[in-house]
Amino acid sequence: MSKYQHIKEEAYKANMELPKLNLVIFTFGNVSAVDRAAGVFAIKPSGVPYEDLSPESMVIVDFDGEIVEGKLRPSSDTKTHAVLYKHWPTIGGIAHTHSTYARGLFDLLPGGVGEWPLTAKTPSCCASP
Repeated sequence: MSKYQHIKEEAYKANMELPKLNLVIFTFGNVSAVDRAAGVFAIKPSGVPYEDLSPESMVIVDFDGEIVEGKLRPSSDTKTHAVLYKHWPTIGGIAHTHSTYARGLFDLLPGGVGEWPLTAKTPSCCASP
């Protein structure tokens, strides 16, 4: 059994909720679960259909985006998750969906897409030039 089994199971369970709640289609979206003491997180592998996922298929990655454990390629969003975990120590998990309703609400915000203001808490690594 992996020493990271606890976060693999957390990430798996959370990922399995996404299609049940109609928050994703196809293989889009992902959830990661973090173990801050170990400095790693578990994330959904890239391109794997939700019905084919298992706790063992989750990929363990460090805060620099390097694979620590796993046979599959991690989500294409892995680097973003790594940067967020590295720079915001209070984040306990990340969910990335392509929900139609969330996207629609975001489009209604003042300024619309691409003009949502960054806050003072946004680290320089994440701000657009």
